[in-house]
Amino acid sequence: MPTPSRLWVSLIAAALALLAIGTGCALTLAGRQSSENRAVNSAEHLVVNVDELYHSLADADATAATALLVGPVAPARLTDQYDTDVTQAENALAEASRDLAGDDRASAQLEKVAAQLPTYTALIATARADNRLGYPVGAAYLREASGFLRGTVLPEVKAVADEETAAQDSAQNAVSGTPVWLLVVALLAVLALVRVWYVLSGITRRRLNVGLAAGALLAAATVAWALVATSSAAGSAHSAESDFGKVTALLQDRDNLALAQSFQSLTLIDRGEDNGADAKGQAAALDSIDSDAALGALGESSSAQLGALKAQMTDVATAVSNGDFYHAVDLTVGHGSQQSANTVLVKAAALDTALVGQYDAAQKSYAADAGSAGSALSGGLWIGLVGGLAAAAAAAYGINRRLAEYR
Repeated sequence: MPTPSRLWVSLIAAALALLAIGTGCALTLAGRQSSENRAVNSAEHLVVNVDELYHSLADADATAATALLVGPVAPARLTDQYDTDVTQAENALAEASRDLAGDDRASAQLEKVAAQLPTYTALIATARADNRLGYPVGAAYLREASGFLRGTVLPEVKAVADEETAAQDSAQNAVSGTPVWLLVVALLAVLALVRVWYVLSGITRRRLNVGLAAGALLAAATVAWALVATSSAAGSAHSAESDFGKVTALLQDRDNLALAQSFQSLTLIDRGEDNGADAKGQAAALDSIDSDAALGALGESSSAQLGALKAQMTDVATAVSNGDFYHAVDLTVGHGSQQSANTVLVKAAALDTALVGQYDAAQKSYAADAGSAGSALSGGLWIGLVGGLAAAAAAAYGINRRLAEYR
């Protein structure tokens, strides 16, 4: 092959290798930034919305059951809380449905929830009406409503929440993983450049081509910057993933707290005639809050409040086992419409408030760490492309100088 042709092949090979490096950096950083944005703006937002739906429904069920314990006329604080929970559930359902418009499977699951929610609220309305009239059948309607919610509605919501949590974890993992594809492209490009360098040295009898050397240095700087950016983003993404774990743990703690209250109220409404099923459900819900996975998110103060609540619920269980249901109801909700500080209702509300405070703190930490990950990757598309083009131009200029000697 004539020498000019060999130089042209070397020029094209060097330019393509350097452009490949720049393109690899650009696509890697842009792809990771897109994944991080998706994790923050879509997946995490959806998880919170869907879990808000779950919690609102669970809390509505607990409030409705507690209201029947008080007497024929429930205090306004309980009826208002139930109405608020249902409204929040409807709003969360509508928002989550809009966000999931492109996900056929999740949308179908939420459509089922939307169709089932009126059935639940209708049963609760019947239970409340019968209770006001003093009809014992109100308790039966309440149990049917609670069983329908826990057995049919909430599992659908939980399935969607699990799917969105997995999507969020996947998006964060895409940011924190090793940029293998970039390293492979860079290695192949280096091998191509070494070959070009060897060919040029043989043709021109010169060990150094300034343009090719400058292009190689620019490409190396671009790759180094990309690796530093991905490493920094990975560190922030790992922190964000840990924060998100606390967010989801605290959300689940609130859900289990509401379920525990619901089970206890049902135990008292049935006068314990359920073969211990409600007591077992209550214990399982409380044990889930007190699990090793949740303790890291709870913190000392919330753990102490949980201990006080469990002790109070144990006193209720003791009263039930002794057949003293009136005392058990007093320990749960107080005397009639009066609210005492030493009740399950008040202690559960205090724990829930503490969990909300910790959730807000974890959410802020997540937003800050996720924002840091996104910032570390910002501008990666253009820096990679510009770096690759500049490196290719420098190498082309250097090799073209040698071509000029044959014109």
